[in-house]
Amino acid sequence: MPTILIIDDEASIAEVMAEVLLDEGYATLTANHGREALALIATCRPDLMLLDLFMPEMSGLDVLAHMQHDAALALIPVVMMTAGSISDLDLSHKGVIQVMSKPFSLDELIATVRTLL
Repeated sequence: MPTILIIDDEASIAEVMAEVLLDEGYATLTANHGREALALIATCRPDLMLLDLFMPEMSGLDVLAHMQHDAALALIPVVMMTAGSISDLDLSHKGVIQVMSKPFSLDELIATVRTLL
């Protein structure tokens, strides 16, 4: 069973996403900020990460920067989630394989995960 790590500072959003993906047969982990996510990644290597770009304390870009310092972590595919505009950012070199604009539907979430895993 593939494991998906969901990182979002809005706990209710992360919980709903985790429940939906669990119902679809995926193992899920959630983190509400970047430091918590990095601690989880150190103990388990998820098959996919759903990472919010704009979070307090440590942004999604900060999480990606930390991951790039470890070759194994740099290989984890990342879906970046954001309510903001990222048109001027090139995230492909940081492991980001797709960007999802918030708000997105749960059907879109499921389809994205199915396609990538």
